[in-house]
Formats: sequence, C-alpha cells, structure tokens
Amino acid sequence: MDTLSTPKRQHPWWILLKFIRSLRQFIVPFVIILLLDGDKMIFWEFLIIGVIILLLIIPILFEWKHYTYTFKGNEIHIQDGKFVRNYRYIPLSKIQSVQTSENLLHKLVGMTSLTLDTATADESEIKLEMIRKQEAKRIRERIALHEEETVTEAATKEHFRMETKDILLDACTSFSLFALIPILFGLYSELDDVLPIESYAESMFSYIEQSFLLMVLVSILLIGLSIATGIVMTYFRLGNFSLRSNDEKLFIRKGILNETEFSIAKNRVFAIQMQQSIIRRWLGFVTVKLVCFGDMGDVEKQSTVILPFVKKDRAVHIITEVLPGFQVITDVESLPRKALWVRLLRPSYVWMMATGVIVYFWREFWWVSLLLFIGIMLLRVADFFFSKYAINDHYVQMQSGVIQSELFLTRHEKVEQVEVSVSKLQKKFGLATLQIATRGAPVQYSDIKDVHDEVAVHYYQQYAHINKKRKKAVS
Repeated sequence: MDTLSTPKRQHPWWILLKFIRSLRQFIVPFVIILLLDGDKMIFWEFLIIGVIILLLIIPILFEWKHYTYTFKGNEIHIQDGKFVRNYRYIPLSKIQSVQTSENLLHKLVGMTSLTLDTATADESEIKLEMIRKQEAKRIRERIALHEEETVTEAATKEHFRMETKDILLDACTSFSLFALIPILFGLYSELDDVLPIESYAESMFSYIEQSFLLMVLVSILLIGLSIATGIVMTYFRLGNFSLRSNDEKLFIRKGILNETEFSIAKNRVFAIQMQQSIIRRWLGFVTVKLVCFGDMGDVEKQSTVILPFVKKDRAVHIITEVLPGFQVITDVESLPRKALWVRLLRPSYVWMMATGVIVYFWREFWWVSLLLFIGIMLLRVADFFFSKYAINDHYVQMQSGVIQSELFLTRHEKVEQVEVSVSKLQKKFGLATLQIATRGAPVQYSDIKDVHDEVAVHYYQQYAHINKKRKKAVS
C-alpha cells in the first residue's frame, strides 16, 4: 500500500518546534514580569505567563491538526490553515528542487525537515518541517519516480569537498571574524532592557582605562574571541560541504549542527557569479554562486553557493565539469582608455555631500575632504583596470568591482532583458552602459559601464534577433 496516498500530518514534535520559535519573542517580557518586585505579584505574574502560553499553543495545535499532505496521481495535495482551511494542488512537474535540513532538535528526536521548491509564483514552497527520515526518503523517491530518474549516491560524482584548511582560510578572509561584535551588541541591548547593565559597563570601562597593560590584554582577548567565534560559526555553517552531480542535477550538502542538503536542476541555472573580496583576489580565491529560476525554499542566499572558497583556476575547471553549458571566457576585453577619463570626470555626490557637511560644521578638518576625494579617484582608477567584458556567439560575461568584484556569466538565450543607456558625459566620449537581466529569484541584473557604444548597440541588436527567433519557436 502506498502510504503517501493517504492524508498525513507532520510529526507531533512539530508542535514543540513551532512553540519554541513563537516563545523566543516573549523571553524578554517573561523575564521582566518575573523580576517585578513584591510577593503579591507572584500569582499575577504566573497568570499572565500562563495566558500568553495558552494563546500561543492553541493556534499551533489547530495549525498542526489542519495541515495535511497527500500524493495523488501526479499531484501533491496540501491542506492547511489555523482556523480557516486552505487547499492547494501542486503538480509534481512543478517541483524544481528538494531540500532537507536538520537542526539540533531534529537530531535529538531523529527527525528531518523537507522543503519542496515549486515553480508557482505564490507560496512557491512546501515545507514539511518535522517528518521521519524514512518519510522524507519516500517523498524524494516518489518525486524522482515521477521525473523518471533514480537519484542515488552511486549515480553521482563528487567534484568538491571543503577541507578544514579551506574553512579556516574562508573565516580569516571574510567578515566572519567580526561576528562577535553584533552578538555582543545584541546581548547588551537585550540585557539593558531588563537589568541596570549600563552602570556596570561604565564602571568596568573606567577600571580598564586606568591601566594601559590591561587595555592591551582586554583588546587581545576580544580579538582572539572574535577570531575564534568567526572560525566556529564558519565551521558550523560550511562543515561537511560537498558538491556532487549527475547528468540532471547538482547536489549540495553542508552544515554541522544544522545539516542541509538540496538539489538544483541544471536546466534551472540561468547564470554564474564568481565573487572575490579584495583580500581573496590577492590570494587567488573565489566564491561561485548560481542564479537559478525559482526560490530555494528556506535556504539562505548562500544556498546558491556551489563553491564557497576555492582557487579560481580550479573553480573554472569545476564549472566546466558540472555545468558543461557554461564556459568561463578567459579572452576578455578591457574598457577603452577614454572610459578612464569619463570615470574621473563623473561627479561624486557622496564627496559633494561629505564636503558640504565638513565645511559647514568642521571647517578645520578640510583635509578630510581632500583625502576622501583622492580615495574615490583611486577606487575609480582601480575599477577601470579591473572591469572586463566578453561577448561571443554563445555567452556574455561581465566583470567589475574593486572592494568586492563580481564576474557574471550567462548564455544569450538565458537573458530576459537588455538595456542600453547613455548619459550626457558618455555621449561626448562615444560610450554607453550595457545592462542585462536574467530570470531568477529575484531577477538578477548585471551591467558593464563605459563600453564602446557600438559594442552595446550591437549586443542589443543581437539580443533582439535571438529573442525574435525564440518567440517564433514558442508560437
């Protein structure tokens, strides 16, 4: 008997998961209530807390009771709603990707979370946040059976696995090292609402300021804690990261405490992004992301990352191996020399506003405006040399950026929109800005500024011709 053909609810552990999530926003009010002075207030304190818990748990129980899922034929039927029932019928052909994830609670109770990403515009995902692992396996097999393919470990090839040294380098070359700062500020703001922590903090800072040696030791301790926190967070996020593929899909697995595994259909990939911070550019490392059609469910933006931290040459090789429909172009064009003059002559509104503020309030610091102007000009010169582009019979590739550079690659048939714009300054030098848009979630835009206007117009006409042929083929 097919157990998926009968209506099923999520496991009752889902009630606890939902309750914990709902309760988090009431932790501070609960602490305030419990800290109220006076023995006579104890009864009312617990009464208020009890009422809040009751108001939280009742809708959760109704939501769990009313949420059911059923596989019937080539559709999945979803019924949900807390007090008013809603019905959805999603064809299995609309399911783009399947994602599984496990947080600490899932691990403790032996459950998993399954997210089905669909091609529908509204409610584009189906979340089964607390089901048995065997049930998740049956659902994946049912979807794979509909697609007339069998996805097994043996049928896939591993292309990349993140090692410990890669995780350490990733943490040390990213903003993860500063992860402790927002954590401390968030903790301070939360405690300051409940306890008189500000006076304690002022006393502590005054005591530290009295000794230079103590200031150095505390600074070293905070830097060490920040580095350790960044490394640990990166390890939990990217530990066990692997990239596998078969002929149809890419499979990505990552995470230590919160394990995530999801797949991306290769025919849903619309573009490739290779990103580098200024430090990683010096070291020759890149991060590779995919622009895909449709949402990626509950996965964060880094979910489309297929290579978090890898040497650029190896990244190009892996892209060619897993996505043969995309080839990174190495023979690229630089911007024309007159583009440098346009960039230097282009007004900087940031510098103008900053200069106005400095002149009005702090005229004695006029030299700050000069340093800011020099810095902006140097960044523009660097961006001129880093900006590259390439257009051939199959691909369009754009690269720009200094502090954070990005290489954007897509095929002509994946482009949804092309726009050519010319400012008054660009017109005098015969230059233009070429912008393209690819269909993703959300729509992804990329542009290259100050190319020859003939190049921009030629590609616009080329795209119009391709788009016309595409519409004829559809009709």
